[in-house]
Amino acid sequence: MLSLEPLEDGRRTRLLHRETFRGALVPVLFDHTRVERSFEAMNDAIKDRAERRATVSSRP
Repeated sequence: MLSLEPLEDGRRTRLLHRETFRGALVPVLFDHTRVERSFEAMNDAIKDRAERRATVSSRP
């Protein structure tokens, strides 16, 4: 689940990212460290893209 929460009257935004893994094989196959790194990379990419768009849209 991804959700965006406006902060400071819309000047900032908080990205909330949550996943739930279920099933019999999760304890055997789930690599928490790898998944965490992948989520962090995705969140960083979303942040970079949003900040680039904000910079472009704030130019005169």
